[in-house]
Amino acid sequence: QLNWGVRSLDIRLDKRETGVKYMFSNADKYGLCVMHGVIAQGINFKQVLDWCNNFLSAHPSEMIILNVKAENSSSATIAPLVSQALSDYSSIVYKGFPSVIGEARGKIVVLTRNFSTSFSTQISSWADCTTFTGSYITNSFDESARYRCQDYYFLDTFSREDDNNDTNNINSKKPHIEKLLNEAGDSSNKNLFINFTSGYINHKYLVDVKLDLYFFKVKIIKKLITDPLPSMKSVSDRINPWLMDLLCSYNRNGSYSNGKAYGVITTDSVSKKLSTLIFLQNKGPMEKYLKTNPLPVNSNFNTI
Repeated sequence: QLNWGVRSLDIRLDKRETGVKYMFSNADKYGLCVMHGVIAQGINFKQVLDWCNNFLSAHPSEMIILNVKAENSSSATIAPLVSQALSDYSSIVYKGFPSVIGEARGKIVVLTRNFSTSFSTQISSWADCTTFTGSYITNSFDESARYRCQDYYFLDTFSREDDNNDTNNINSKKPHIEKLLNEAGDSSNKNLFINFTSGYINHKYLVDVKLDLYFFKVKIIKKLITDPLPSMKSVSDRINPWLMDLLCSYNRNGSYSNGKAYGVITTDSVSKKLSTLIFLQNKGPMEKYLKTNPLPVNSNFNTI
């Protein structure tokens, strides 16, 4: 993902017993596993830091944002473990938040959600499943700096058999994504914009349940069952193609005509093509790309 152009990683950490193998994951020496909800991602925090370190060593002009939160475990449990890990990698961790990217080239900028460490910038007042404004607790350049975030993540659905319900609920997230993109693009303030295109749905579907009524006839009834695991991919499979079309629509008439910045766009199941499209929203890369890759009117970037 880093080689595709991804520069912001959403890292969610759970504490597990060090050295014990869990489903799809081993805890690192800090006891930290990377999770997404209740689902282990097969990696740990030390691996993430090692990958960032290796990438920045090869590309010292780059900067990586780590947005870190506790998942399942409490923030009080995760905070000292994250602090210990960042201390071990202090040579590549930028303390605070840079006023310009040039201050943090070759570094990891760590944002911790609702907990603090001496190596990170704490972002406070994180609201649940909405669009909201918060502030930085620790900020190296402007104590009044704020962030705007869209994180509608729970998209309920009613029936696996009726795909329209899935589609309608997933589509309900799109206006919130687009609204914050427009707000970020039109903004001249110092807000950091974080736009989550990800989400999940809990499928519900009807099954036949057989009831044995002893002396009477067997009766079959319908029962509504909820999947025990949330489905993130059902959302990204629909949102990501729509997002690519939206980003392409910002560059009409075969030339870069937008010149706006859209902040941090956080996606599930990111692809090289989607990552490239997000990267190309920056004016410099887009203009450079178009010099050698002229685009037809209403291009959908199929050649990327």
